[in-house]
Amino acid sequence: MNRTGQPLKDLQFVLDFAINDAKVWDNQLVYLEEAEFGQFPNEAAFPFFLQATPGMEETLKAAEPGNIQISISDIQEGITTGE
Repeated sequence: MNRTGQPLKDLQFVLDFAINDAKVWDNQLVYLEEAEFGQFPNEAAFPFFLQATPGMEETLKAAEPGNIQISISDIQEGITTGE
């Protein structure tokens, strides 16, 4: 959720995502570049996609609102991958 008071673009952050304390994505670096995702409006949330391997499927199927742990850290704006 963007609550900065301004639109954001070219974001980079680290995502940790676990279900029942089983790490699914651990220190996953995520880039959301303006060229692909546009700007991230203020007071808005949006989905993005992460690659999931077949080995993650059983853990992901166990996801319920009470057993998901999500952490987003090291948020930076103005970062591009150069791709």
